[in-house]
Amino acid sequence: MRIHSLAIAVAGLVGLFGVESLACSCFPLGSGRDAAQAAFDGTSAVFRGKVLSVRRFTENNDQFRQITYEVSQSWKGATSSRVEVATADDSATCGIYGEVGEEYVVFASEPDEGEIRSAHYLANLCNGTRAVGAVPPDWFAFLADQPELPLTPHSGCSSTGFGVGLLPLLALGRMLRRKRG
Repeated sequence: MRIHSLAIAVAGLVGLFGVESLACSCFPLGSGRDAAQAAFDGTSAVFRGKVLSVRRFTENNDQFRQITYEVSQSWKGATSSRVEVATADDSATCGIYGEVGEEYVVFASEPDEGEIRSAHYLANLCNGTRAVGAVPPDWFAFLADQPELPLTPHSGCSSTGFGVGLLPLLALGRMLRRKRG
């Protein structure tokens, strides 16, 4: 009986003082054109793309996933045919999942200064990103009314410019070899 009373007292104190919740909670966007408009207006990039890769990383002591998309259509923000999006590492903290090879309609925002350096955009469960098969028909109708942005082909170089920086070094090495021989 005494242990039972102690457990109730501890539970009451936890309830009274609260414990940080790790569950994602956001206001549902709904499925109508107004919801699509709200998702569109609330983000800086809206595109359709296929997941090429997913990798985990840590930045500022937080766990993230970087999802790389091959963009097939863009209605806002994204103009490159390849875009990297960072998201929380799990759905409990509102992270989106990206399955390699699957297509998504992504609603993402640009990171605030100093927030994240490892991706072009940030996305979460609350801003409207969904697998193509889960996008409401009203949302596709809304997007069909938006002008598409032209996409710049991906050059195959990394976002750090390593590939571009390596080319002059290779050319210099070749030139030096020719002079020796």
